[in-house]
Amino acid sequence: TADQAIFNARITENNLFGTGKRLDLNLEYGSERDHIILSYLDPRFRDSFMSFGTDLQRAQRRFNDFDRALTGGGFTLGYPLEQ
Repeated sequence: TADQAIFNARITENNLFGTGKRLDLNLEYGSERDHIILSYLDPRFRDSFMSFGTDLQRAQRRFNDFDRALTGGGFTLGYPLEQ
């Protein structure tokens, strides 16, 4: 590919410390790019029916003329339509 070799590793825990919360770490390293994503989800936020999640990420891409680094994050709130 144009990106040459890429190494990807992902670790997910769907029941973090027995609490039902989810933690996900995704690492992608290559000769042209690096990408890290850390995600957290609580499906029963504060023992309610609402869910809360957050994502943090960092991406770095190397081009011939310049390098680009991006850092960001986001969050989600959810509520089921049927219970």
